[in-house]
Amino acid sequence: MKKLIAAALSILATCTAIGMIISRAEADQKPAECEHIYIFHEYNGFVACTEKGSEEPFLITDTRVSSLQPLDRLMLASGVEVSGAKAMSRVLEDYCS
Repeated sequence: MKKLIAAALSILATCTAIGMIISRAEADQKPAECEHIYIFHEYNGFVACTEKGSEEPFLITDTRVSSLQPLDRLMLASGVEVSGAKAMSRVLEDYCS
């Protein structure tokens, strides 16, 4: 029972963290025509960021995707899209801290 509660708390904490990442990113968003769109994803096992429309990442971090929580890995598998440099910096900080 203790393991089940611990697992549930871990999932809840992860969901809360993801919600905070998205909320902060959305708060910084400006109209799409004024901002670049960035997509966080996995690239050769690491967290990377690509500008929308480009195939090659302009940034590959030292953060291994395998070191992230399962929900974070799942989100990166489908791509985490943010608008603007401030939002990109904050999401980058969240993944790499």
